[in-house]
Amino acid sequence: MHHFFPRALLKKHKVKASDIDTFANYVVIRQDTNLRAGADEPASYIEVALAAAGKDSRKVRAAIRRQGVPDGPELRRVANYAGFLAERRKLLAAAANRFLGL
Repeated sequence: MHHFFPRALLKKHKVKASDIDTFANYVVIRQDTNLRAGADEPASYIEVALAAAGKDSRKVRAAIRRQGVPDGPELRRVANYAGFLAERRKLLAAAANRFLGL
């Protein structure tokens, strides 16, 4: 489990700790992927990952969607972090409801 928006990036932008360590900011990724992301915005490090994946970029996009991460780079910028959290919470709740058959 790692922060989708890196902790260092959010601290730099004076985001409250409770908003940094919220469930909606966690994703399951490999440690090497997390280390490559560093303290970059998701909009930046995802573009790098997609470019590196080449023909397999669809797999990367699908993996991101499976984790309930909102589409589009606008919500993957620190300036829109509150909007990202709101949208991700909706997506995670919808996924949980589907899983539970609700």
